[in-house]
Amino acid sequence: MTTHSYRCGKSNCACHSNPPHLHGPYTQWTRQSAGRTIHVNPSAEQIEDYMPWFENGAEIHRLVREFESLTLSVLERDPRFEQH
Repeated sequence: MTTHSYRCGKSNCACHSNPPHLHGPYTQWTRQSAGRTIHVNPSAEQIEDYMPWFENGAEIHRLVREFESLTLSVLERDPRFEQH
């Protein structure tokens, strides 16, 4: 889950003034599916309801990265390992 504010494409909008008054903030859930990046903007109510799921998903991804790193460190110490 990330929160973003942004400028739009309308040149006369307040988001282009100095200082800018950006649009948002918008909370966004980003994931990968079939090699594509998918962005979803859940409502505040959905965020509240599903936050444990979003947090669990982030923890699973963190654990997978940690496991991959540990696996690589073990492989690199194996004399049979050849990196291509």
